[in-house]
Amino acid sequence: MNFMEKTFSRLSVLNRSILRYPVSFLFFLLSTIFIIRMNHLNFSELNQNPILACAIGGLLAAVSQSFYERFFSGKPFIRIGLYIISIIVTTIYYIFFLRSYPYYSAIVAIRSSALVAAALTAYVWAPTLKSTVPFDLAFTVAFKAFFTSFLYSIVLVIGSFAIVGTYGFLISEVNFEIFADLAAIIFALFAPMCFLSYIPNYHLVNGLESDKDQTFLSIPKLLSFLISYMIIPLLTAYTLILVLYIVPNLAGEFWFDNLLEPLLISYAIIGFITLFISHTIDNNSTHYFKLIFPKVLLIIVIFQTAASLIKVQQLGLTHGRYYVILFGVFSIISSILYSFSKSKRHYVPALFIILTTLSIVPPVDAMTFGINAQISKLKSLLEKNNMLEDNRIISNAEVSLEDREIIVGSLQYLYDYDALDRIEWLPNNFEFYGENFETVFGFDQYPSEYDADPTIDEVYDPAYTSLQLDKNRPVSLNTIDNDQLLIVPFSYDQYVQPSAQETSFQIESDEYNLVVTSEEDAFELNLNTSDNETMLNFDLSFLLEDEFEFYDTIQDLSVSELTFSEENDLVTLTVILDNLEHLDNESYSGSLYLLVNLKD
Repeated sequence: MNFMEKTFSRLSVLNRSILRYPVSFLFFLLSTIFIIRMNHLNFSELNQNPILACAIGGLLAAVSQSFYERFFSGKPFIRIGLYIISIIVTTIYYIFFLRSYPYYSAIVAIRSSALVAAALTAYVWAPTLKSTVPFDLAFTVAFKAFFTSFLYSIVLVIGSFAIVGTYGFLISEVNFEIFADLAAIIFALFAPMCFLSYIPNYHLVNGLESDKDQTFLSIPKLLSFLISYMIIPLLTAYTLILVLYIVPNLAGEFWFDNLLEPLLISYAIIGFITLFISHTIDNNSTHYFKLIFPKVLLIIVIFQTAASLIKVQQLGLTHGRYYVILFGVFSIISSILYSFSKSKRHYVPALFIILTTLSIVPPVDAMTFGINAQISKLKSLLEKNNMLEDNRIISNAEVSLEDREIIVGSLQYLYDYDALDRIEWLPNNFEFYGENFETVFGFDQYPSEYDADPTIDEVYDPAYTSLQLDKNRPVSLNTIDNDQLLIVPFSYDQYVQPSAQETSFQIESDEYNLVVTSEEDAFELNLNTSDNETMLNFDLSFLLEDEFEFYDTIQDLSVSELTFSEENDLVTLTVILDNLEHLDNESYSGSLYLLVNLKD
């Protein structure tokens, strides 16, 4: 088959997919029209939710078609009824979950992502119900269709952009919006219809015996190679790293490490995708992977779900942790089915659809649970600190730093998801970023360990600090009773090899040598004679340690606060610190005045 024949064959398949999915095509067409209209509007007039509703409607209509083909083929009235149901569900979702958010909202993004995930799973799963087609095979076909349609879309975008750009450069100027319009047509209309065209009507396959059917259902050699000899070895190495981290830290750090949650969720998702596809590939690599991975995943996910439940007790539930726990439950049950009950693993997609759908249906959805949990956590903390009386907040500046952070974190969460108005005991004029926050609660919304009435004797360890001699008023240095005044710069950087700094000077006819040592744990001055005999060692390391403390702001200190002396029978050294910048344990630098007074 030559190139033209292949092209017309592909176009005919696309045309058939339009007839096969007419309602989906209309939804995607409407979505494309909305996007093109949006491309030509002012930013203030943007409303993306109709676009999202149409995209979801197209997907739900495809799910309806999938159920029709599997159970009701040849019954057009039922097909129309299923399409009407998909349109009604889309309308309800738009009215109750989208219309009240005219601009981008994280709530909309979270709910819509969950709905799309459930609908896609249902679309892939429907043809496998009471069928000889296993879910693993249907998933692999959909996986291949997605990346094929995505690749075609990318090629079309690059090609169309090149053609229009060349036309605009050589012949006539074109509006910039045409590029966005072309991208909308390709990604919002062509791409989803191309994806649907690659999904066969399993009901018409008749045993999957024809060559054409086998082409649809075959696994590309490249995908088989990637899964068997690249993805599975990488997942094995990743699993080993997780085990090496989790086992030694089970006694402590693992249960409080928030960074591990997204890592494990990503690991589980990639693992399940690999597991589904590997069931269509038969070799030693996939055999051992299918045998071992579900059991290892089961153990890891049990520990992680327990850790997430502990964090809920400490910090309260959020929608993110809700999904972590929900996915943990899904992973535990799915791993058990794949490990010990292979005949029932076809329930895995049904379990995913049920749990995901529950996560977006009030009152058990993720957002409602998260908001109510944060309100409850906030109320309990205020009551604990005697800040709630007669349904009214009593300000309290003595709240511990730990409780402040949790209170502010809960308020921040509720503010981000437009839920502050659900708290009846908050003042009507309260604004999280407003000036009245401290008036209402008694402390600033940016709690810091330095808020607890710091003194010079308290021990802090700020990441960065800077102090300097206050030069807004005259600085007097008494040099009459001293023999020499030196200005001494110093610096240390952990990435630079430290070296001692030597300075020679003369008092009357005698030579002296000052050695400045600036290292991570040593900052000292050594005054030596010309014969290199030490007259006095002045250890200034206390300037970097707990004996001399810093704050997280730039300070202007008086001469008396920055003057330090050391003496013996031979000499008196007086240091007046001019400035000092200290970056944790990584570096420090500055300069000082050194007064040398020799004794008779």
